[in-house]
Amino acid sequence: MKSFLFAASLAVSAFRANAEGRTYQVPSFSVSDLAIHGSATTTELKDALYGNGIVAVTGIENFDTIQSEAVRSYHQCVSVNENIKSYELEDGTKRSSLGVAVQGNNALPFEVSSDCSDFAYASSKLQTSVSSVSDAFLSSLDAVFGNRAAIKRKNAEEYTSISHALMSANHLEHFHEYTASESTSSLESVDWHTDTGLLIAFTPGVFFDDGKVVKADDDLFFVKLSNGETVRPVFPPNSLVFMVGEAMGKLIDSKLAAVPHSLKVNPVHDERVWYGRMFLPPADAIFAEGMTFGDFRHEIESGSASAHTKSIGCSGANDVVGTVQHRRQLQEPNCTLANETACWMQCRETVDCGSEEELRCMNQEQTVEWVLSSAGADSCVDDVECIVGVHAPNRGLELLCYNANSSPASSLPLGLWTMGALLLCLVSTTLV
Repeated sequence: MKSFLFAASLAVSAFRANAEGRTYQVPSFSVSDLAIHGSATTTELKDALYGNGIVAVTGIENFDTIQSEAVRSYHQCVSVNENIKSYELEDGTKRSSLGVAVQGNNALPFEVSSDCSDFAYASSKLQTSVSSVSDAFLSSLDAVFGNRAAIKRKNAEEYTSISHALMSANHLEHFHEYTASESTSSLESVDWHTDTGLLIAFTPGVFFDDGKVVKADDDLFFVKLSNGETVRPVFPPNSLVFMVGEAMGKLIDSKLAAVPHSLKVNPVHDERVWYGRMFLPPADAIFAEGMTFGDFRHEIESGSASAHTKSIGCSGANDVVGTVQHRRQLQEPNCTLANETACWMQCRETVDCGSEEELRCMNQEQTVEWVLSSAGADSCVDDVECIVGVHAPNRGLELLCYNANSSPASSLPLGLWTMGALLLCLVSTTLV
């Protein structure tokens, strides 16, 4: 054990040396100042976004308690909930992940078993708090960018602001727990990348030792500043961090550079827990060269994208820092096990199909298939009436899946089928 801790300390020293021992104090803004839209705050926020592209929001009511309870309960839930899948990263780190869709600013509940009731309650409170802070932050972005934030869309009037666009889009939300490997690999746990979305909001990583939260300042999360310098960002206590993604440069202003970042899970701690929400553009937003973001995402996820299409998503940050090796693809979760396939935001066990059958991701009634259409919504089979969502009745319904035979009242919001999706072998001619 001592030899492992010694080797781990050497690995930590090496990664700190890569960052030249430099830390970077992330600019912060109180949520109350963001809500007021004062000229000084607007100017400072603009400078920070165009500068290094990462800011922290502070002064969030009860956020210390809300975040701590969500993180602690997720840590406890990882070992007992079968919906939380684990994957081995390149350096041997184990990542245990749980994801869910977010409609506009309305997050769907995480799908967990009754053993994780504490997490279900705590995560709901965190989602509500993050949505409230995001409202204030996005409103401030409207003040920063003004008319420049108008986003063209396919066959419809343009989105007039960032908040208008993001409230009309579907986003992704995740909890990750990282367990460091006892190997002393020099590889990053999560390699250098930039995120494809407009923004990502996240809580700084929290460490656990012997099942308890520990205060530590040795997180090996790195970002590259606009001048190319590698630093370890320092976040204010109890803050929610917002970081610029590639779509900001594509849709808002080419001078807004996505923030390259990487992670080495510190092996001196048992686990590291992280929460984040990625804000994606609307599917019908014109992303580049007449291609909608939905089309771009579909080609990337399906593996059919040409080299030129893949290059569309790469931001100018690559030219600045020269070391960004890849950007994070949008498909989540990343199902790396040979016997699993992504199906409605979850990794499901693959089914062996006959020679005339194809593996399809369906809801339990076998009426709705996970098919990303050009508009980004999930397609329905012809002549099928969508079923009313019963898992989150207080969250409202959206007209995302219906036909002439179904009334608006029976339409189903995107994401609720995660509650009961199945991988099935079906004859391909029976589906559209």
